[in-house]
Amino acid sequence: MGGNIVGYHVIVPCSSCLLSCNNGHFWMFHSQAVYDINRLDSTGVNVLLWGNLPEIEESTDEDVLNISAEECIR
Repeated sequence: MGGNIVGYHVIVPCSSCLLSCNNGHFWMFHSQAVYDINRLDSTGVNVLLWGNLPEIEESTDEDVLNISAEECIR
């Protein structure tokens, strides 16, 4: 395996994890290896939150290719 290990993903959570407060994703990151940043929504004003993400429609490969580089790294 190459690169740096920044965390892990729980594939089959135990009952203790399922009963804990979580977002259902079970991605665990080492706090020494990563840091968080707030991202803004498309208006550039409001902080982007999982609970406020708009529903997406089925996209084609062509739609994905039209995303700007700026949007990908924002």
